[in-house]
Amino acid sequence: MCLLEVKDFSFTYAQETECALKNISFQIEEGGFYLLCGQSGSGKTTLLRQLKTVLAPQGKAGGEIFFSGRKLKDVSEIEQAQKIGFVFQNPEEQFVTDKVWHELAFGLESISCPQEEMHIRVAELSSYFGITDWFEKEVSVLSGGQKQLVNLASVLLMNPKLLILDEPVAQLDPVAASDFLHTLLRIHKEMGMTILLSEHHLEEVFSYADRIFVMEQGKLSIQGAPAEVGESLLKGNHEMFLSMPAPMQISARCGEEKKLPYTVAMGRKWLWERLSFEKRERKDLVVSGQGKCGKKEADDRKEVEYAIEVKRAWFQYETGSSWLLKEASLSVKRGEIFALLGGNGVGKSTFLRTIPGILPLFRGKIFLFGKLLKKYTKKELFDHFIGVLPQDVSSLFVKETIREDLLFLADEKEVKNIAEKLHIISFLDRHPYDLSAGEQQKAALAKVLLMKPALLLLDEPTKSLDAHFKREFGEILKDLKKEGVTVFLVSHDIEFCAEYVDRAGLYFRGQVEAAADVRTFFSKNYFYTTITNRMARDFVADAIVPEDIIALVGKALKPVDGSFAFREECQEVMKEGEKMCDIGG
Repeated sequence: MCLLEVKDFSFTYAQETECALKNISFQIEEGGFYLLCGQSGSGKTTLLRQLKTVLAPQGKAGGEIFFSGRKLKDVSEIEQAQKIGFVFQNPEEQFVTDKVWHELAFGLESISCPQEEMHIRVAELSSYFGITDWFEKEVSVLSGGQKQLVNLASVLLMNPKLLILDEPVAQLDPVAASDFLHTLLRIHKEMGMTILLSEHHLEEVFSYADRIFVMEQGKLSIQGAPAEVGESLLKGNHEMFLSMPAPMQISARCGEEKKLPYTVAMGRKWLWERLSFEKRERKDLVVSGQGKCGKKEADDRKEVEYAIEVKRAWFQYETGSSWLLKEASLSVKRGEIFALLGGNGVGKSTFLRTIPGILPLFRGKIFLFGKLLKKYTKKELFDHFIGVLPQDVSSLFVKETIREDLLFLADEKEVKNIAEKLHIISFLDRHPYDLSAGEQQKAALAKVLLMKPALLLLDEPTKSLDAHFKREFGEILKDLKKEGVTVFLVSHDIEFCAEYVDRAGLYFRGQVEAAADVRTFFSKNYFYTTITNRMARDFVADAIVPEDIIALVGKALKPVDGSFAFREECQEVMKEGEKMCDIGG
């Protein structure tokens, strides 16, 4: 049964001339799990908001949207509130009350649900989601994963027929994101819930979908089952193939064209079947160095110059509260890219904010380039010396348009150069709050980079960014490193860190644990590690990016249909691997 139908739908924002959505048509069948993906700015959020009239942006629309056989505009807002649930990317944007139980009850109260029924519904769903232990807590003290779970529960209490989620795990750590997505799958399987999910990180959720929609420049370019979409993107040499799960990318670049694996289990099976018996039995294949089969950079200097030195630092927000920094120490070398990972709410962002003195330490010392932090003036710190990208990038925008914001920092020529580099030319004259999350992130990065800092502090810089732009951003960071810029970033994006970071550490209980070169860090972990490592750790123990498997294992693979159909890119990686990697004999 068709639950939602979009027919030849187009949309243009108010005061804009170019269509944001162009002749889109698709159907959502009841009980299905649908995944919407596409590059940043492709129109995903704009489309999803059209599916609930109270959220639809101002502008000119054409075509029709039907819900349960009726035109959506004829379905009352109260009925839409009950039957169409919507979960936003940022859980903070959805909260309207102070406590968890208030938040759960708010929606039911707004539709005048009887008290007895309300109590039963809240008790049942709280037990189902396992949130009874923090039922009476303030929402402000919850972790990111808990906040998003409360949002999901409050929406489900309305018993919707359609659940729409717009990048709900973008701000969650890998473990919390996995838990949230598993909860979605459980709801889908056990309750028959119809789900439409927009997401950039496809590694796990790709296998959940019955059907996938790919958006491109406001159009629906491809739709089909997961395997069909992967093969279609590969055949068309589409940029979106970079967003496909690692097992699919690895197998495709090793010559496969059909039946591409897209889960860790499928990838391991593919690798096992394709490896020759001799190679399959060996456990000594190792990668020498880090990044894309690169070598570790040896530091022969007796004295290393540090850009950041944090020594036995303590911090708490108020007396009696928990210590978020507890004798925390860390050293980051000049010209290094360092990533701090860890769970939501453990204090990573707090740690970052103490480095430039935004949050003053209770005890301990911080040195920047060998000089005590307290001896810097604020003008010295923030005038082209330190650039800070906060987690909430909207706080950086103070003008009516992105162009005005950037011209406040640089001349027109510099603004044009950075706008072209970060692909934001098309929306320079739009208001910051009219942009998608990904577009806002790019604009904020442009503003920070225009400051030309010697030390760059980035809090979740890749959230809401598509795979193609993340690759370009990673190259920008590498160029900055060559210029001597030091980069310290807090991130949940394991795949990005594995490819572009020099060293990484895990933040746990107020301290930086296990700081090491990125290859050592990820190959020693079991949960905070890459999809590639999970797929290949039994064959190549320290492989962390797809190129590692291609370069080291490629020649050991059995031919495809009697021939080894390597693509040119794969052949180049193989040649580079022969030069730079020790394959154990």
